[in-house]
Amino acid sequence: MPASATGERAYPVDVVAIVASAGGIAAASRVLGQLPAAFPVPIVYAQHLGPRPSRPAAILGRHTELPVEWAAQGGLAAPVLVTLCPPRTRLNVRPDLSCALHPAERTAAEHPLDALPPRSPTPSARRCSPWC
Repeated sequence: MPASATGERAYPVDVVAIVASAGGIAAASRVLGQLPAAFPVPIVYAQHLGPRPSRPAAILGRHTELPVEWAAQGGLAAPVLVTLCPPRTRLNVRPDLSCALHPAERTAAEHPLDALPPRSPTPSARRCSPWC
């Protein structure tokens, strides 16, 4: 995130995470639809996605001015972008905002968002917590 001359961050958060259960795409669409095209903080979206094909990128993209893209290994969760966690995958956002993708374990595949850890007391740990 951009920092001021004094080293302070320009924004109070490094990443905005929206986590939804199946069916939460309607609420996420409403939230994203209210954000400006120049939203300055990266957004990561994770949702329980079942085994059937789904099109969250296309659905969310119809409701926001922000580009919506699937996360890619080593890709960046960047400002003015909504980064989607792929199905049956855990997405870690590293301190440099790069993405690390990991296949979800079979036991957690149906509920990958349940693996979110409690909020860490240190900013660096919060920035690289698993999002899904």
